[in-house]
Amino acid sequence: MVKYYINEKPYTFKISSTVLDVLKREKKDYRRFLACKVNNIFCDLNQKIRNGDRIRLLDITNKEAFKCYQNSLSFLLSAVTDEYFPERELVIEHSFVDGFYCRFSDHQPVRKNDLNKLSKIMKVKIGEHIPFVKI
Repeated sequence: MVKYYINEKPYTFKISSTVLDVLKREKKDYRRFLACKVNNIFCDLNQKIRNGDRIRLLDITNKEAFKCYQNSLSFLLSAVTDEYFPERELVIEHSFVDGFYCRFSDHQPVRKNDLNKLSKIMKVKIGEHIPFVKI
């Protein structure tokens, strides 16, 4: 068994568990957490826990976790655009608090219909709970 701390509260769990394994067992609302800090180092939730680790859970209200969320959404937007508009290249110019400034590299205007289609497809993909896997 491994002893560790989540937000200063002690826990024990089996060896070679990840932060996500523990969250699924200990927190009913585990899906709200986007990332964590383990011993003050920013990590994803697949981080393996070692004896004595101090874990701080981060949700969207945390600046670093929000940036992670934005990066995930931009990755998803890019992947969906590549899949459904393979002849067009998406350029993400800037991210804002609640969105992105994007354009297609062919400089053709982005139609409202295109945005609606991309948004709908992204919502479906999000609903599928496909994990991001580090390769």
